Amino acid sequence: MLKKGGRLIIWDGFLARKPINKKEKEELDIFLEGWALPNLDGVSEFKNSLVSVGFKNIKEYDVSKESLPSADKIYKMSRWSYPFSILLNKFKLIPLLLVKNNRSGIMQHRIITNGIMEFRVYYAEK
Repeated sequence: MLKKGGRLIIWDGFLARKPINKKEKEELDIFLEGWALPNLDGVSEFKNSLVSVGFKNIKEYDVSKESLPSADKIYKMSRWSYPFSILLNKFKLIPLLLVKNNRSGIMQHRIITNGIMEFRVYYAEK
């Protein structure tokens, strides 16, 4: 709980637009499953939620460009480790969740470059 006058700062991924076809929907679903997320909030939905619970002086910054180097690293690591994770899972050495997480790292790159997800920083005061 933030006290009155408290500040909230969030840097996270948000849904920039809904998938426009089955392939994009599948890629988003794979990403969400691998990170064990039910969904991504849309940019305007999240801002409206902040307002509805009493936050004021809300500032929003698109940091998608600044987030790409990290997304690229995750993509490269995931592409390398995904085949190994499948094999390790077959031998019951790692859980299926790690396989899904590796696949999610690949899909994250796709949904960012396709404009489905973007990164934002929100600043808000209670």
